[in-house]
Amino acid sequence: MTVTLREIRRLQDKVAEEIKELKENPDADYDRLAELRTLSFNISMVFLRYSMEKDSTEVELGPADTKIVSALKPFKQEQEKKQEAETERKKSATMAEFVDNICTLSKDCLDEIVFMQQSLELCRNKIFRQNIERKLSSALKAMEEIYSLRTDSKKLSLWKNEVLEGREDAAKLLGSIKTEKKAAASRENGKKGGRPRKIQEKKSGKSQKSAKRI
Repeated sequence: MTVTLREIRRLQDKVAEEIKELKENPDADYDRLAELRTLSFNISMVFLRYSMEKDSTEVELGPADTKIVSALKPFKQEQEKKQEAETERKKSATMAEFVDNICTLSKDCLDEIVFMQQSLELCRNKIFRQNIERKLSSALKAMEEIYSLRTDSKKLSLWKNEVLEGREDAAKLLGSIKTEKKAAASRENGKKGGRPRKIQEKKSGKSQKSAKRI
């Protein structure tokens, strides 16, 4: 098993803490205490072998270090879980800070948009004013939606995990493209009578025919 001296030192600190707790406990498990003392001695022997090395040095634990290897496996797993949890916590904190900054900026934008809307009262060109008002209205709705992410956790989760408008925009774009193949297909459909009737209309027509026959 290859480990760094730093990992072994962390294990040594943990063993020392557990030995101290057991010593202070009148109902301590003395077998466990003896086991920990043996483990502590073995760890000391490792550091004696590598006394001149740095903590970052990687060492290979052999057959003589089986107790250390057995103790290190669950200890390393525990350390990895703690590290993963800390990484996730930092990610969440960073994301929360980013969302807060975005919402603050969107609030500033909202104030500016409102000010611009009020300024339009001075514009005498009706058409120009209407065009600007439409754009500002659209921008206002967008900024209000972004600002709502500060308090709407469900919407925030949706925005973080799904593309909201990309698919719809792509469908609109593809539908608006005109090609010769699409035009030819439309002409062929026109020759056949255009769009077929709905199923309900066909059924109602059949029922009327059967009623006349009766």
